[in-house]
Amino acid sequence: MQLQRVRVTNFRKLMGPVEIAELPPGLAVIGGGNEEGKSTLLEAIRAALFEKHGLMGEAARAMQPLGAAVAPEVELDFTVGGTEYRLWKRFVSKPRAELCGGGQTWADDAAEDQLQALLGFQRPGKGASKLEHHGLWGLLWVSQGETFEQPVVPNATARDSLAGVLDTEVGEVLGGDVGPRLLQEFATERDRFWTKAGKPRGELKEAHSALERARAAREAAEQRLHEEAERRERLERVEQERARMRAEGVVAQMEARQQAAEARQQELDQRRRAVEDAEQQAKLAATERAQAQERWQGRQTLRDAVADLAEQEANAEETVTARQGEAEQADAERDRLARALEAAETALDRHRARERHLEGLRRRQTVQAERDRVADTLAKATAAEAAAREARKAAGALAVTDQALQALRGQEQALGEAEARLQGAATQMELAVNVAYQVTGEAQGDGTGYRITGEAEVILDGVGRIQVQAGGAELPEQKEQARRARRERDAALDALGVATLAEAEDQLARKQAHEQEASNQDQRLAALAPEEAGGLAGLRKRLDQLDAELAGLPTPAEDDPDGEALAAACEQARQEREGAETARNQARQALDAQQQTVQAADNRLTQARTRLEEIQRNRARYQRQLNEARAEADDETLARALSDKQGQEEAATAAAREAREALDALDPEAIETEVAHARAAVTKAKEREQELEREADGLRRALRETGDEGLSEQVAELAREEEAAERQAAAVEREAAAVWRAAGALEEAAREARQAYLAPLNRYLVPYLRYLFPGAEPVLSDTLAVEGLQRGGQAEAFTQLSIGAREQVAVLTRLAFADLLAEAGGEAPPVILDDALVYADQERFDTMKHLLARSAQRHQVLVLTCRPMDYLSLGAVEFRVG
Repeated sequence: MQLQRVRVTNFRKLMGPVEIAELPPGLAVIGGGNEEGKSTLLEAIRAALFEKHGLMGEAARAMQPLGAAVAPEVELDFTVGGTEYRLWKRFVSKPRAELCGGGQTWADDAAEDQLQALLGFQRPGKGASKLEHHGLWGLLWVSQGETFEQPVVPNATARDSLAGVLDTEVGEVLGGDVGPRLLQEFATERDRFWTKAGKPRGELKEAHSALERARAAREAAEQRLHEEAERRERLERVEQERARMRAEGVVAQMEARQQAAEARQQELDQRRRAVEDAEQQAKLAATERAQAQERWQGRQTLRDAVADLAEQEANAEETVTARQGEAEQADAERDRLARALEAAETALDRHRARERHLEGLRRRQTVQAERDRVADTLAKATAAEAAAREARKAAGALAVTDQALQALRGQEQALGEAEARLQGAATQMELAVNVAYQVTGEAQGDGTGYRITGEAEVILDGVGRIQVQAGGAELPEQKEQARRARRERDAALDALGVATLAEAEDQLARKQAHEQEASNQDQRLAALAPEEAGGLAGLRKRLDQLDAELAGLPTPAEDDPDGEALAAACEQARQEREGAETARNQARQALDAQQQTVQAADNRLTQARTRLEEIQRNRARYQRQLNEARAEADDETLARALSDKQGQEEAATAAAREAREALDALDPEAIETEVAHARAAVTKAKEREQELEREADGLRRALRETGDEGLSEQVAELAREEEAAERQAAAVEREAAAVWRAAGALEEAAREARQAYLAPLNRYLVPYLRYLFPGAEPVLSDTLAVEGLQRGGQAEAFTQLSIGAREQVAVLTRLAFADLLAEAGGEAPPVILDDALVYADQERFDTMKHLLARSAQRHQVLVLTCRPMDYLSLGAVEFRVG
């Protein structure tokens, strides 16, 4: 099939009419910018081919332009099997369909049925069609943004068409109907025995489970029989050991050993108490000796402190006398420097007053000049403000606006167009008579005759009258549209207070001139009185400030200099004032330095006095403490007490040492260890007798419980049951293994057949892929969907490929489908790509253009793109949308 012409009117954004004619049989590029309607053009073609003209609901309303209640129309010229056809459809309002071709015409539903039979697609039950209904067309068309979302999956109709071509080339490689049924039967039978992962299930799993249960029961019975034998042997050993312990009197021997060890421990405890008493006496004697020694050392410390502080007091009194003389000399020098500073400040005040007066006179000259300038600017700005106000008032008196004028022009244009449509639909009347005549009614002369737009009358002098009624079903509506357009135009003129469009334009020009004058005056006002400086109010405020400052400045006296002499006098006054400041600063620095000297001298004197007072207080305190201590006990008494306590400590220490030596002679650690071991041995012996008694009782009880079970007979019976379960499991396993092998052989044969079945499609697809992906093989499903690529021994799913690679694989697969159909003698629909290949790098994009040109030698390929310049190198025919 080949598309030859497309004409679209009132379809979404294509208000139109938009027409693309003389499409070539090979490659064509349809260009247009973003949102100019390329995708809309493709949707219009789809709607014409696959949507019924009587489609209703939201799907039908979506075809209309936004906000316009018009009827979308699409017209297609195409060829199928060498026969040319023309298809025309109108949707929504008065829907119609018409198909012409081969000398026949079909209308409405008949046209829809013939189109479906001709192109081989399906109709949905109700509502709009979907991609799965479009057959081969849906397979070979690529809408914007769809190429990388999912693999290429042929719909059912397209799959049936491709399968017919493959069956023609390959034949019944799957064994006709018998092969699939046989494979299904064995697969079902295998599922009865095995899971998908090859694990047992059903009857096979139950046979294995029965065998495992029988084996477990037999092993459990054997284990119980073995455990019974072990209990009898253990009971005999336990009773022998218990009899031996009683015969040898093990517990009595251990108790006697414990008593002997505890007697030696009592003697050890007595000597330990003796050691503790002696050591306590030694500690008490040491404490009393330390206290006596501490009292004697405290007495010596007090005597030394009193002697040392008396010497320090004499030295401190000499230091205070020296610091007193230094402070008096510093005070006298500070008084002299203070008098010098006072004289320097008086001179500085006199020079400052003279400088301020002269500077005030010079500031008065500057302020007066600025005041004159501000007053002049304020006068000019006030005049500009008044002129702008008058210009705006004049502009406001004129009602015409630019928007109103634009609306009036649109109404004038609408009136002209309505009258032109009315004249175009009017009845044309030409008169060629030899008598005088008169034409009345709804008739207008145009130089060659009359246009009749309603009822008119031709009066022929001396002959008679002719009544004329204009025809045409649309004429009344067009007359009403013309009258309505005139009423709207006249109402707009009345609202503006003008009689014509020209008068309104003249009024707007005058209004704009006044507005321009107001703008010019505003600019002058903004230049004279900027808003950032406060505007007119800022100028007035500045003028008031300058007047206030002038009032506060000094008035010149008769002997005051002016002009250049004033500037020189100001400079001389400044120099004199700076000299006085320098002298004042030097005097202040000298006084500040002397003040620091005075402060330092006073600080040293204060420190010396403070130090002397502190020494005197400490000496008095220590002397008082020494006197009080001697009143309690004199120095000789403290010395004798210390000597007595030292002798008592030595005697107590010797007694404690002798007690410790007597204790160590008994070896306390050995006695403690012997007692612990003896007690543990008695406990262990008694515990062992009890353990043996409990164990013997438990073994006898267990043997009584198992004595009547007949374990040997149970083991024999369970062994026979295990052998029967083994035979049953082996039989089921043989059957399951046979089914597994048979199903696997049939599936392997099916895989080989599928490869042979898909070989013709691979023959066309592989060469395309290897241009971009060297060594790649497509991975095809049973539904002919491209699920991914096989490269370098690795399988890559379609969704794992990059966006650019997915887009390129999707386009190449459609070219391969078209080649397959063409080579089998079929007629493929045109391959249409809407803004595809946007994710390809330059090298791959050039390769893809080459492959598109190569495919276009066998099929019609239409490329819709917003970048038609990218395809110039192909030399393809280019069309434009919009």
